[in-house]
Amino acid sequence: MSPLCGDNRVKILVPSYFAQHYRNQMEKDCPQVEVISFKLRERRSVFSQQRSYDFGIDEPGSLADKEEARICVAPTELTFDASVFLTRSLPELRWIHSTQTGIDHLLTDEVRRRNILVTASHVCSSAMAEYVLAMILAAIKGFRTHLELQKTGEWKFVVSRMLKGLRVGVIGLGRIGQAVVGRLKANAMEVWGWNRSKPSLKELDRYFPAEREGLRKLCSECDVIVIALPLTEQTRHLLDEEILDGMKPDAWLINVSRGGIVDEEALSWRLKNQRLGGACLDVVEDQSKSVLEQLAQLDNVFITYHSSFYFPEYNQAVCEDFVGKLKCYLAGRPVPDRVDVQRGY
Repeated sequence: MSPLCGDNRVKILVPSYFAQHYRNQMEKDCPQVEVISFKLRERRSVFSQQRSYDFGIDEPGSLADKEEARICVAPTELTFDASVFLTRSLPELRWIHSTQTGIDHLLTDEVRRRNILVTASHVCSSAMAEYVLAMILAAIKGFRTHLELQKTGEWKFVVSRMLKGLRVGVIGLGRIGQAVVGRLKANAMEVWGWNRSKPSLKELDRYFPAEREGLRKLCSECDVIVIALPLTEQTRHLLDEEILDGMKPDAWLINVSRGGIVDEEALSWRLKNQRLGGACLDVVEDQSKSVLEQLAQLDNVFITYHSSFYFPEYNQAVCEDFVGKLKCYLAGRPVPDRVDVQRGY
């Protein structure tokens, strides 16, 4: 059944920096929808450093308008604690849409208890696959070495590996993982995959079901490991000391999913002591931890600020993706890309 009743307008909360863009799109495609901008304000206790949140008072629209919102477009920077505040503050909330693929920060107890619909945007798979390819090239072609030589003015010959025949293990074969596999095979690499279920990927050279033994074998025999898994209780620190110890001493690790999937302290120690070839990290578990500072100082590490998904047309693509889902929701049809809030992906 359609959520529309009579002449009531459906109110959606949209981050303030997106709001006008979404209003323009709604006027054209979904005039029965009212866009309400919001911005969460973070407060910290002077003594305990505990965080609390409220709606910014400088935002247009009354608190009552926000409380009547049935849909919320979640900003990329939303934290888990902010999600807890948001879901508790919106009694009419029926649907949260993530503007990115990752949704672990949205899965609060309140969301599970109320069975709130959670969807994710998947417009960034190609961009992230290209990022992975770029990082593999940066690693095996010695880009860091070339830059250092350029800084010192040295003219020195550098030997580098070829992509052809490079064995890459992709952990997680969802949309991003599958896009990565396609890019790698197009460049003559051998690709192994590890996933809960076997996808219909003809390009995959070898598949391992999501078991510990298969993970050990994949990580011990591949030249590059790419992490493209969602973060759940089952995948947190999946790549722990044991798995990292089993990797080739010259292997590279590329993480484009969630920092919490890797034990970063164990990773930092192994990189610092030349037990691994290097790492390309677009995500870290905690940006405030000293381990990040340690990683950033290493010559065999590339760190980017969660940028693998972003491209110039991203905001427009995300908006169009949301509008497509919204039309299904308003018509009472199944909404695509629904997340199983109990399983976490």
